[in-house]
Amino acid sequence: MTKIEGYMFGVPKIQEDGEDVYIPMGKVSAIVYYMMIERIASRDELAAMFWPSSNEDRAKTSLRKALHKIRKIFK
Repeated sequence: MTKIEGYMFGVPKIQEDGEDVYIPMGKVSAIVYYMMIERIASRDELAAMFWPSSNEDRAKTSLRKALHKIRKIFK
């Protein structure tokens, strides 16, 4: 099983099985760090938090794309 660790003090970083993982996009990395801290969040909550100026459908589409990128980054 894959072990994912996050370090929040100093320069934040994420490791997967002991290797650093680079997340290139700001909102995508923010979602990962938020989920590391909160553990549980609804899609509605995340969409409203990260895309507040978009309408609901567009925000959920953007969130779905961000979650897809996160799945691709991690094995």
